[in-house]
Amino acid sequence: MLDEFRHSHEQPMQLHTCVSRTMGRIISHVLFNRTFSKDKGFDDLLVALKEVTSVLGGKTSIIVGFLFRLKVMFSEEMRAVQKSRDTARRIVNRWIKEEVNNSTPSTSEGYVGVYLQHRKSLMKERDDEGSFTIKRLEANTMNLLLEGTETVSQTVSSMLIELSKHQEVQMALQEELDAVVGRDRLLTWSDKESLPNLYSTIQELYRVASPFLITRFVSNLKETRIDGYLVPRNSLICANLASIHFDPEIYPHPEKFDPKRFLDENGKKINKEGPYPFGLGKRSCIGESLAEMEVFLVIGAILQNFKIIPGRQKGTLNFLSRQ
Repeated sequence: MLDEFRHSHEQPMQLHTCVSRTMGRIISHVLFNRTFSKDKGFDDLLVALKEVTSVLGGKTSIIVGFLFRLKVMFSEEMRAVQKSRDTARRIVNRWIKEEVNNSTPSTSEGYVGVYLQHRKSLMKERDDEGSFTIKRLEANTMNLLLEGTETVSQTVSSMLIELSKHQEVQMALQEELDAVVGRDRLLTWSDKESLPNLYSTIQELYRVASPFLITRFVSNLKETRIDGYLVPRNSLICANLASIHFDPEIYPHPEKFDPKRFLDENGKKINKEGPYPFGLGKRSCIGESLAEMEVFLVIGAILQNFKIIPGRQKGTLNFLSRQ
């Protein structure tokens, strides 16, 4: 990704595709202990995941109840989503089938390989795979790819666009990165505790620049009450993240971009409520830890090497190499 930015010759570039490929390589290595960047299916998968997320994570995501069902039935874009989902599922299932047929010790380090090894052990011990079915593996892998690739890509892209508006914040972050990490190596996850300004800025970016305004829907199997309100069983329930992230009682002057709200007077991290870009509780995003690591490393690596300024066209950025 950094090389692509350098080869852009400081011209405006569409950010999303580049970031998406980087995230795709990371998550495919976590899942399969290898990347598929030379597999034609890899690019097809990225396109399909983008189609799914752009619709379900956009305006359609706030349509609930029978109106959502009508949207699904009669919308061209929803039919396109189903087609893209089927395309992504075929690619993922093909990769898993390759792992099943060609499982070797070298592939057992990824999530899929470890899952298959455990399934094989269960079959050998009791002739029963239990809950470790291939169908569940396919579903889990699909979900992790979607969350770890397209969702994180949209988040990082939105963060960088917002960060391009705050040059003084970038300068402060680059001073911190130069002092702690230097420019001879890329930062690592272990550097996190030594970079409080980067941490606080990412928290503020989660608050103001998250592209997802509501959590995914959940349902209650029985009647319950939330803050005194009766919620009938089988209701659709979600949280409005924007109402939390821009609540002046939680974040004074919420319209102001202020990373220091997450630091004390000595520049140390403080425990503060939110933000909640991944949801909260049992139904929070299962890939939260991985996503946080990806965001931290990608944002940090870009700032180590580039000054980010807005491009002339909407959605484009210029990456100016730091001298």
